[in-house]
Amino acid sequence: KVEFEILIIDDKETDAQAVAEILSELANVKPMIITDTEKALVLVNKNPERFALILQDLNLNIKNLDGIGLAKKIWKINPSQLIAIFSGEEHVDALIKCVGTPIVEFIKKGGPATLTQKKVLNLLQKYAATCLHTNISGKVAENQKLCESMGIVSRSPLMAAVIGDLKKIA
Repeated sequence: KVEFEILIIDDKETDAQAVAEILSELANVKPMIITDTEKALVLVNKNPERFALILQDLNLNIKNLDGIGLAKKIWKINPSQLIAIFSGEEHVDALIKCVGTPIVEFIKKGGPATLTQKKVLNLLQKYAATCLHTNISGKVAENQKLCESMGIVSRSPLMAAVIGDLKKIA
């Protein structure tokens, strides 16, 4: 069974744990929390393609480094890394900071759990379609039917699992 690893980077451990709990309810999702940005960069550097998604806070309370700056450092290591901003800031300025960057999503802290799950599942679907190279299992026909029923053409067994989760939430 293939698992999607999601790295959560937030200086506030309680915020990180809250989102990790929400995401751990999803099938095939394994969240990991890091509160130290330097350690996060070391981890990504060690294995650049390990994480399907990196979910990080916009305001990291570090001098000269916000979420966008950290994202840029991560993209230097892995240019195709999917990164979503997870923030309590709803201000338009926060969203404007993301414009023109490859940030794939802006998720509001404390928002509805199902919305957070849905946004993350959509990103994992994107990851599976563009970044993931999985072997085709014996259940191809079954997976294809499930994917086709959702309007997605895919032979990936992992995609079928993601779609199964999406159906539960939708």
